[in-house]
Amino acid sequence: MDLSVTAGTPSVINVPLDHEGPPMTADLAEHAHHLLRAMVTDPYGDFSPSVYETARLVTLLPGLPGHAGRVAFLLDRQAADGGWGGPEGYGLLPTLSATEGLLTEFRRTGAPAIAAAAEHGLRALSTRWGPDLRVRLPDTVAVEILVPSLVSALNAHLDALAADGVVLTGGRRLPHPEGTHPALLHELRRLAEDGRALPDKILHSLEALGPAARNVGSAPGENGLGCSPAATAAWLGGEGGAHPGLRYLENVQARHGGAVPVAAPLTVFERSWVLSTFADAGLAVTVPDEVLDDLAAEIGPHGLAGGRACRRTLTTPPPPCTRWRRRAGRIRWTACGSTTWTVTSAPTRTSARRR
Repeated sequence: MDLSVTAGTPSVINVPLDHEGPPMTADLAEHAHHLLRAMVTDPYGDFSPSVYETARLVTLLPGLPGHAGRVAFLLDRQAADGGWGGPEGYGLLPTLSATEGLLTEFRRTGAPAIAAAAEHGLRALSTRWGPDLRVRLPDTVAVEILVPSLVSALNAHLDALAADGVVLTGGRRLPHPEGTHPALLHELRRLAEDGRALPDKILHSLEALGPAARNVGSAPGENGLGCSPAATAAWLGGEGGAHPGLRYLENVQARHGGAVPVAAPLTVFERSWVLSTFADAGLAVTVPDEVLDDLAAEIGPHGLAGGRACRRTLTTPPPPCTRWRRRAGRIRWTACGSTTWTVTSAPTRTSARRR
């Protein structure tokens, strides 16, 4: 369900026409209550699909259920200029990822429509950012190694296609944009190949390591690896069978007909933002005990992560003492100690902008 509250105007509510909750004549609190109850039974959180992440699964696990839906999702989300994603630097990583995924699919199938879309993506890279890919990189997770990883993969595709006599329009080799760290990526790959320990933070972006990511470190569990579908797929390396990581991917992709979000599960992140939105709007709601208890249980010595599988990779330090309190039917933060935790309001359905 996509329910959003306009900050500062708690009387405004936007509910889609296919909303399955209370009728539109119900008051705002009833809609909020329905949303809170839905969150209790949702193990992953309700997040929109990611072009970047979906394209990584197209490349890494074509045998995963929903593959055709993922390819169709990429084709449907392609902009008129051939690119994907947001404005300026926020479009670079999605465009690189989708173009690489479609080139991989074209080399598998030879489908002309896939080739045309990939070719359009290559032209968009030059159209949007010039032949030197001059771009101000956004402050998103691991962008400094994910971009050179995809640039190298695209160049490898172009070399292989040229060797087969296939030359795509706009298919010139791409440079590594300023601000990226291909040397660091090389060192991380070497660590993985040598069987040495990797920094915990890299687990969320393990797909950057390419083939070296397969079976590196701890295996994905029922919530994937680093709450990342792409990292989980990279660890599996095409492995089938009954692996818990594969079941995780099957469950996550089923929500959107193949496409996947940037991360899952992110229930802590989602619930925190929803409650903060309601609190900032002054909305009186009764919060289910399960929501409050789960949030409290996730605060540990190293901080608060967005979801249980993210604990080692995406952790934010908590304040000295923070808890949700219900007072006179309302929810609010109560912080003790000298530090106050300021939480920014956001719509309940989040399109995370990592990647």
